[in-house]
Formats: sequence, structure tokens, C-alpha cells
Amino acid sequence: MASLHYISPFFIVKNLTKSVGFYVEKLGFDVRYLGPEGNPFFCNCWQRPNFYHG
Repeated sequence: MASLHYISPFFIVKNLTKSVGFYVEKLGFDVRYLGPEGNPFFCNCWQRPNFYHG
């Protein structure tokens, strides 16, 4: 069986700030890029290894 090492999904959301907050606070992601500055419309997140989802 093949192992999945990473995925790069794209989501269109109404509120980027709220969505990024959910991914960081609840799912354990780190923000690698959020921009452009002043009016962000794009975010690149990575999940932290061994993050507890309980």
C-alpha cells in the first residue's frame, strides 16, 4: 500500500481569517504564508507533526 506524505488542497472561503484560525487552533496547522499584507486572500498552511486532536 502506498503512503500519503502530503496533500495540497485548495479551499474558497468567505472569511479567510476565521478559517485560518480554525486550522491553526483546532487542527494544529502552522501558517507558512498569509498574504498579501493588508488584504490577505491566500494562505499556505502545514500541519505540525504529532499534534493531538483531542
